[in-house]
Amino acid sequence: MPVAQLDEGRRLYVTSCTGCHALYPTATFDQQEWQAVMHKMAPKAKLSPEASALVLSYLRATSPTRVGRREP
Repeated sequence: MPVAQLDEGRRLYVTSCTGCHALYPTATFDQQEWQAVMHKMAPKAKLSPEASALVLSYLRATSPTRVGRREP
């Protein structure tokens, strides 16, 4: 994905998501988890399908493939 599109995805993430809560570091969730989060949150943030795709691309590009779970 071109850097300009990733920049736009980041901008949308910062401006659209902070209206209701603090930003989560992108490493908080893995790529599959971010997809589920965006599926739930994009309508609440009133993101268009195009804007939602940009945000998800940014989140997936900057998050781990899998979040490592620590053993207790």
